[in-house]
Amino acid sequence: MAPFAWSDGMEHIVHNVLRFDRFTLDLTRGCLRHADRDIALRPKAFELLRHLAENAGRLVPKDELCRAVWPGVFVSDDSLVQCIRELRDKLDDHSHRLIKTMPRRGYLLDAQVEPLFLGPAALRPDQAIGTGPADSAAEAPGRDPIAAASPGRWWPLRRPARSQVIGSLVLVSAALIAGATIWATIGPRPTAQPTVAAAAHAVPRLSLAVLPFQNLGADLEQNNVASSITDDLITGLSRFYGGLSIARSVAFTPTEAPIDVRKVGRELGVRYVVEGTIRRSGDQLRVTARLIDASTAANIWTESFDTELRGISELRDEVTMRLSRSFVVELFHAERARSIRERPDNPDATDYLIRASTLLHDTPDGGDLSEPRRLFREALRLDGSLPGAWMGVASSYLRRIRFSPTREQDLQEASEAAERAVTLKPMAAGPHVTRGWVRYEQKRMGDALMDFEHAMQLDPRNPEVLASIAAANIMLGRPENALESLRKAMRLSPTDRHLPRWQLIMGVARLHLGHDDEAVEWLRRSAALNAQDQFTQLFLASALARIGREAEARAAVANLLQLAPGFSLSRFRSLEPSDAPAFLAQRERVYDGLRRAGLPD
Repeated sequence: MAPFAWSDGMEHIVHNVLRFDRFTLDLTRGCLRHADRDIALRPKAFELLRHLAENAGRLVPKDELCRAVWPGVFVSDDSLVQCIRELRDKLDDHSHRLIKTMPRRGYLLDAQVEPLFLGPAALRPDQAIGTGPADSAAEAPGRDPIAAASPGRWWPLRRPARSQVIGSLVLVSAALIAGATIWATIGPRPTAQPTVAAAAHAVPRLSLAVLPFQNLGADLEQNNVASSITDDLITGLSRFYGGLSIARSVAFTPTEAPIDVRKVGRELGVRYVVEGTIRRSGDQLRVTARLIDASTAANIWTESFDTELRGISELRDEVTMRLSRSFVVELFHAERARSIRERPDNPDATDYLIRASTLLHDTPDGGDLSEPRRLFREALRLDGSLPGAWMGVASSYLRRIRFSPTREQDLQEASEAAERAVTLKPMAAGPHVTRGWVRYEQKRMGDALMDFEHAMQLDPRNPEVLASIAAANIMLGRPENALESLRKAMRLSPTDRHLPRWQLIMGVARLHLGHDDEAVEWLRRSAALNAQDQFTQLFLASALARIGREAEARAAVANLLQLAPGFSLSRFRSLEPSDAPAFLAQRERVYDGLRRAGLPD
């Protein structure tokens, strides 16, 4: 976690920065900068550069880099080479002046690295992660805030020792827009192939091997696509905030003979196996993937879908995100069933966390969340260091916070839980999304958007993060900026459990833009998937009234009042999370529609 500086009794985040050559690596914001611009890096490439920079001037063996960047994951040398290639491209290091390759040994960053702390006063308000004041004199317009930091705001860095936490728990997903809470176990990266006896002795609960996807078509060019999907799927799964214990099975190469998944499970020490195929047919690519229980070879879940062949990057993003989210959800359901079967009366913290996460995921918006909250609390009673459980507690309050009769108390509980999650896992996207939604409800929309955008830096393809950014833009009076983020979220995960929520946000954006017919279409889609969500009924009533369908609008209001007895227009207005002038002007259209629909004042 980033260190803190104290000033005027307030806590502000201090930026931990490594400077080398022409670049600055901000470990707090999770970004690379050159002059006055950010340089986009994928999370794994960022972690690789971080490890090289922290060990500048030293030959870092390949195995050490793999352990640092892909903890608990077996990856081939090709994954490492791809990250090195990306770094050289971003650093304009085509001559290998900065990152030197030591053949068959490893890599070395040949640069003098200056580790520093940058105090919050040296940052612009839009760059500070904390909420403290910024010193506008610290940076002239257009200048790099790090280069422009005034004297006295830099301190030598004392690099803390990195503890190797084996078996620690982390969370996948969260927050109001995220809804589902998914947890994963970090397993050790074995230095040698596990023996059958060792695998049988202790297999991580949430562990899986990803077998290379096979190209079943005659188009040999798709072999590269299959290989890329395999690597991207591993990266996508491991990005679930610390990741599952994942192995890329390099020992089992595609053959005509079927692969013995029991053998894979024994030799790699995993409980589950992922396998898949692709086949091109014209302009379509058919993707099929399976999640298999390695101990029984039983099929747990299968998905098959067609996607259009287009740019390779866009194709890989869509396939990887869709599969990784589905795999994690199904994996949790399988582990919940195993937990109840094996430890029905004496669950441990992990059992409680898995059971709570699946129950939270399966409860529709508007449903009772007291039981998953109780299970999360039980997990924390046994182990208070679980960021996933803290995020789950916060999410269980946030889901219905606007309609809660104890809103202020619930919001305080959610805030404390979200802060604990960020403290425990500051470099994961999920805790920042959760805290962002707390700040959203606290009418701190600028801070909320800052959290969401920080989460985007950590996990740029996460559809939940995209939808959260879209919602914040609506609240800031910029609904036009929400449309593309929502389209991308729905494209990346078209069967997501949170699709009704994303459709709701799209409907609200359209309503604010004056596109009432389109708003009705999106809101009806959302209501068809989840008729119990109060907000969907509320905004649908307004949109229907505005296009002259007052009978249907009044029916939607009746549904709303059945779900939230006593709710009124004045109550809704009093709970608005934004006071941005543009937002309030656009919201008048919504209020007008609700009056026409008959919502009591």
